[in-house]
Amino acid sequence: MPGQLIQYLRYENGLVTLTPLFDFAPMYLDPEGIPRACRREGEQEVGGCPVWEKVIAALPGGISRERLKVELTAFAGLLEQLPGIMDSAQVDREIITARMPVIEQHVAQLKALGN
Repeated sequence: MPGQLIQYLRYENGLVTLTPLFDFAPMYLDPEGIPRACRREGEQEVGGCPVWEKVIAALPGGISRERLKVELTAFAGLLEQLPGIMDSAQVDREIITARMPVIEQHVAQLKALGN
């Protein structure tokens, strides 16, 4: 159903189960190699990263696209603080370092919405 977030685990033996909502661990650390991804239709993502202009354009009517761009651009500023927040929360340095390129990529993409 569009607009709903459903997370599930698909095991190699074919078993499919729902994941707990609190499962926010770094997925690249999953010892079983279970892929977890958010999929978008068509050209709304490239290499697993959202193409925000296309994601926004695909939203249903009644949503202010300009307001959403403003809010997402503002969110980029919060996202820039994530490494410091992770450090304060005593997240392992190797996890912070490993995630920095992705964090920086998302910050740049979200800031670009404001241009």
